[in-house]
Amino acid sequence: MTAQSGAGQSDQQMGTLMAELSSAAASGDYDRVDQINRQLAALSERKNAKSPAPDQVPSALQAPVTTTPAIADTRKRSRGMKSAPPAREPQHLPIWAERHRGIPNELVRSALFSVTAAPRRQLKDQVIAGTAQRMITYSGEELRVTDEDVLLQIYHLARGTKLGEPFTVTAGDFLDRLGKTHGAKNYAELYKSLHRLSKGNVTITDVREQGEYTLQSGPIISDLLIHHAALGQAKWIQITLSARTEELWNSMGYTLLDWQQRCKLSGPMGKALHRYFASHRDPYPIKVETIRRMMGSETSSIARFRQLLRQALDELVEIGFLTRYWIDGTDKVNVTRAESSPGLLS
Repeated sequence: MTAQSGAGQSDQQMGTLMAELSSAAASGDYDRVDQINRQLAALSERKNAKSPAPDQVPSALQAPVTTTPAIADTRKRSRGMKSAPPAREPQHLPIWAERHRGIPNELVRSALFSVTAAPRRQLKDQVIAGTAQRMITYSGEELRVTDEDVLLQIYHLARGTKLGEPFTVTAGDFLDRLGKTHGAKNYAELYKSLHRLSKGNVTITDVREQGEYTLQSGPIISDLLIHHAALGQAKWIQITLSARTEELWNSMGYTLLDWQQRCKLSGPMGKALHRYFASHRDPYPIKVETIRRMMGSETSSIARFRQLLRQALDELVEIGFLTRYWIDGTDKVNVTRAESSPGLLS
């Protein structure tokens, strides 16, 4: 067997495993997800042992590429591969009203932001969303709903700036928008969250027929500059979102959140439910255990989680986002949204 034919078989195996991984993630079979991830890692190690260091591949978010098994595999180019599409003029994010906050559905319906209060973990190629054709993974320090609050403000502030160009905001204004005071602790927490978002890496893999797939990878924030001055002097933050961030907004549309409603919610679980149900015009019933997995909850028992879930759903009724909810005999959460609530846009 020639080296070229061996590489071709390895590429085909990688593509097959990626398709199986997406299917397992979509069905919630996390044991199978872990098993396939181990197979991918072993296959990647065998390829790397026989091959020179991988070349750089085009990054969807124009950022340094991480060495995941899938990225290492894209080093091999098949015969007759189409050339990359020409670069597009940088676009703006969608425009929405001041009372709203927008976020791509790729992130809304994922497990990127957890509700746990346990020490943050370092994640590598963690599957956060998947279908039979598309998988999203995350590498970096674990993100929480508080980080989502910060990201929502970043997207809101970036509306008037072309993607790929920096925008500047004072740290005090950023805290005001989050409803935080200007204490030293809040400044420090804001900077830490921005740093996490700038280091966290999102990878999107689209699987096609016959083992073909495309992979796009990059950080949530492509460039970050923080200037923290002495007491009484201006503190400012400069942020850049890559021009290729547009892919997140165009692929599955985006969701608008009522920011005033979100600010009335007392905890991360209510905010996570608010975001998730806002992304569905007519939310379909969803199992309590599925919600638990999606939120990354580490509650000791499903009974305790169900109790906390009811409390969070009660809050969503109180703020006028839901008109009612119930948990049926199959342990699925059913909700009815208020007609006036913003939500899914395409």
